[in-house]
Amino acid sequence: MEKFVVAAVSLHRLNTAAEQGGDPQVQFMRNLWPEGYAREKTGELFCGTGGWIAVASPAGKRLAWREGYADPGYLPPILDEAMKAWNELPEAERRPGATKVEEVDLNPQSFPRPPKGGLVLASYVRALRRAPGGEVSRVREEDLIRDRATTYPHWTLDNTKAKMDVAWFTEGEWKALLPESPKKGDRFPMIEVVRRRLIRHHFVDLTPNNPVRSWDPEDIKEESIDLIVDDVASVVRLRVEGRVRMESGPEKDPFARNGVIDLGEGKTLKARSKSFDANVFGTFEYDPKKEAFTRFDILVFGNWAGSQEEGIFLERSGSNPLGVALTLADPWEREILWPSVIDGNWTKYFAAK
Repeated sequence: MEKFVVAAVSLHRLNTAAEQGGDPQVQFMRNLWPEGYAREKTGELFCGTGGWIAVASPAGKRLAWREGYADPGYLPPILDEAMKAWNELPEAERRPGATKVEEVDLNPQSFPRPPKGGLVLASYVRALRRAPGGEVSRVREEDLIRDRATTYPHWTLDNTKAKMDVAWFTEGEWKALLPESPKKGDRFPMIEVVRRRLIRHHFVDLTPNNPVRSWDPEDIKEESIDLIVDDVASVVRLRVEGRVRMESGPEKDPFARNGVIDLGEGKTLKARSKSFDANVFGTFEYDPKKEAFTRFDILVFGNWAGSQEEGIFLERSGSNPLGVALTLADPWEREILWPSVIDGNWTKYFAAK
């Protein structure tokens, strides 16, 4: 791998960039895309099953390509093929410095950046399982094997892993979380703009590996998230306690027509509801000297039922445990990620309600 540079690309975000226009990365990716993946066939500029792997020269010439989930076992033959194709290129194309890369200004609508001075959280979502005795644990490979016919018919190992996202808040929003003169024992509600953004866009199931479908305001049936001041000595420590409940009826299933989902080949599925009933816990620590939060941890744990996502066949029957954890993002997470829901919904994401 020392001869390769690794990069990850989101098809959904790439399509957003293509729709906005003016981003050179789109043309670079078009050169890599194999024939047959055209808008007239699928309705998207870039499409596929996801998880595809491409190897390109610095100039953007496709050297190797495979479709399918990015299983590490795919890599050796793809890299071998790419190296063979690379060595067959003219020496002038392989010489160091042969390709000049110019600085470009990316379209902020298709490649957005965090708000200046804002707060960035990393979010991790994981589907969990409840054992017969009531214990909760992560879904394991042996669970997929044992219960494939009844519970996980279309799951892969990738669906058992924690799914990552980021949450953004403006400088004014995160500063508004702090009381002017905090006293130990004070209790007050989390401000609405932060509470609603978390609930609508981040208290969601990312297991299907598809774009986030946010909760609508009317889907929120119960929302109570309070901050309690636990300490004001060297830092202001806030404890988070709350409860949320969201429900979205079958009439909102975006894949249904007249209450039915057409699966093709004469197969249908009734429109589906989805719900999430969860408790919220957490701890925030604000350092007055640094004028910044040094800890911002939120844990959401509850029962998820149903689905209205593209991963129709990943839906589990009944109600199942789901965990969402948010914490301060690492520098690399701040630089290369943006909230999933922003794809085409920038204004919606920062809306107060």
